[in-house]
Amino acid sequence: VSMLSKLKRSVLDSKSFKDTKFLFTSWNYLSFLASNFLLYFWYDITYTFMPDHAKEIGLSDGEVSLIIALIGVSNTIGQIVIGYIGDFPRVNTVLLYALCMSLTGVANFLVPWCHSLASLLVYGILYGFLVSANYALCSIVIIDLFGIDRLTTGYGLMMFFQGFANLVGPPAMGHMRDSDSNYDRAFIYSGIFVLVSNLLILSIYPAIYRWARDCCCHGNKAAAGNSATSRKKTPPSLEEAAEEAAEPLTSA
Repeated sequence: VSMLSKLKRSVLDSKSFKDTKFLFTSWNYLSFLASNFLLYFWYDITYTFMPDHAKEIGLSDGEVSLIIALIGVSNTIGQIVIGYIGDFPRVNTVLLYALCMSLTGVANFLVPWCHSLASLLVYGILYGFLVSANYALCSIVIIDLFGIDRLTTGYGLMMFFQGFANLVGPPAMGHMRDSDSNYDRAFIYSGIFVLVSNLLILSIYPAIYRWARDCCCHGNKAAAGNSATSRKKTPPSLEEAAEEAAEPLTSA
């Protein structure tokens, strides 16, 4: 019994358990998880159903393969480019992430009106490039919003919710296809709910605003030659903003 008590105490006192408890009592982190769940529920429609959709509008297997290949190439380039842009100190990675994923939603929404190889090639390039923001910036978004100390726990929980959404999303979209005999409604819903997922991200805007405000103020003081701000090259209150962003629902 004493060994079990010690084990229980060690688990409850562990940093991972405390971080998990803290994150699950944070409105901001719960909004972040809900956003990722919605995103991953719907955004895989391109990889899962684009080949069938393209064949339904008369494209050949070779043309479908070209679309998928372009998605992969543009995704690789996007991770490099968007990751590089997000590395600039003045760039708000949360807003950059939200912008890219919102445009991904718009692209998915417009797929039912793409009836030619050229239009689907453009879609594939845009989709692959924009959705790469999710791979390149997600860990940075967690750090900016909740602090680097909670990255491991926050990222692990996010991956769990993403995986569960990937598990249940494609069957739901397949049911829509069986009901409608085409993928139009599934792509339209995908675009709408990807946009909704980004509204959840932007619901954490007070924390984003504080980050941007502190960054701007820091830049103005540096330009004026204020020696007091020259001690840091990054926004001085980034960690403080991250702590404020993770305000708990209850006093744990």
